[in-house]
Amino acid sequence: MPDLVVTPRLLVRPVVNDRDFSLMADFFNAAEQNYPRAHFRWPYYTEPYRKANMRGLNAHMAGGGENADRYLFTKGNTRIIGCMNYSTDRLGSARIAYYIDPAFRGRGYASEAHKGCLRAFLQANPRVDGLWEEVRADNRPSRRILFKSGFKKMGSRYSAHNGLEAERMDSFYCSRERGLA
Repeated sequence: MPDLVVTPRLLVRPVVNDRDFSLMADFFNAAEQNYPRAHFRWPYYTEPYRKANMRGLNAHMAGGGENADRYLFTKGNTRIIGCMNYSTDRLGSARIAYYIDPAFRGRGYASEAHKGCLRAFLQANPRVDGLWEEVRADNRPSRRILFKSGFKKMGSRYSAHNGLEAERMDSFYCSRERGLA
């Protein structure tokens, strides 16, 4: 995945310096956040995240292998409003996951970032045959983003993460031949 994807309103890139780690802490500490830390197996701190915690969290989220984490910075690099994770498997399929700060949802940021990152990801990974994504069955905004990008629903399953209540997840897939992004 390229280190930088530029869209009309966003810079999608990794965190690289102390200022970025401070913005990352602000992003994960936002009062309105509803991301499921346990679902992503992130280290859970009982106190607010600090810049010092962010380096370890960033390394944990990268997970090694073909994973790549990118953050959605506003064009002026003044705030992180979301994050995306890319991973590929040995069979030639890839997965892109994303999360948008609730304060910035409904403004087209997720669609803009998803479209730009799909294009960049496919250019950087010519051997990837297709992409799959999984979303909660009740997550209509994410489902709309996937349908607009050419994804088709493939099925559903129930999933419980770290002892949390099981929720229905829908799987979506789109092949390169179908003209992704």
